[in-house]
Amino acid sequence: MAEKKKTLIILLILIALFLLIALNLNSFILTQLNNSINSFIIKIQISFFILISKILSYLFETFFISIISLIFAGYLFFKRKRKESIIFILTIILS
Repeated sequence: MAEKKKTLIILLILIALFLLIALNLNSFILTQLNNSINSFIIKIQISFFILISKILSYLFETFFISIISLIFAGYLFFKRKRKESIIFILTIILS
């Protein structure tokens, strides 16, 4: 029973902290923190991270995602999951 109370108290504290951040009660402090984190991240330029970001950028382009989605729809179609593949293709087309 004590474990449940402890978990509930932690959950309530986390919800309260989230609400404080979401409502921007101290927006000046949050803005300063956000700006300092952004400037710190911008200063980090490691070639490995740049390579990873370029690869991820390429992988998540619309054309590449469309090709992967069509391959997946074809896979579903040939695995005799025709309804699922048609729903998947219609979702791609409509989006």
